[in-house]
Amino acid sequence: MHSRFVFAAFLITAGVAGAPSTHAQVASAGAPSKNVALPDTPAGRAAREWLNAFNSADSASLAAWAGKYSFDRPIGGQLAFRRETGGFDLVSVETSEPRLVAYVVKERKRPTTGLAVLELKDGEPAVIRTATVLAIPEGGSLANFQVDAATRKRVIDN
Repeated sequence: MHSRFVFAAFLITAGVAGAPSTHAQVASAGAPSKNVALPDTPAGRAAREWLNAFNSADSASLAAWAGKYSFDRPIGGQLAFRRETGGFDLVSVETSEPRLVAYVVKERKRPTTGLAVLELKDGEPAVIRTATVLAIPEGGSLANFQVDAATRKRVIDN
């Protein structure tokens, strides 16, 4: 099993698995970057659609996204999180694989940044395995922060 990024914070759902990561450059100081875009991969498209639905604060858009990707978490929780954060701006893409994307977002209401991870199950149609947004502690960094498989199983999978 491969290691994965993990941070203590708000979780939409838990459980991150996948292959080794491919890193992109991070925008300075968590500032949104106009040049960063989610990748044109199945996971990147699902993440982009979620981010657009989430930022719209529209329950019908979030419900349509959840239905399309078989995401069975309550829409009300996502809307409450949206009200709390004001939505997210994309800062950087940290991992990009066909079925896995990890990216940094910045809250619109506060200076908080977070790591968002979206992973799809194998097969078609695309179905969400994991969709998580985790706050990055103030002064924290993604650099070299990984968790081994045993710790992941103990902390996340259980």
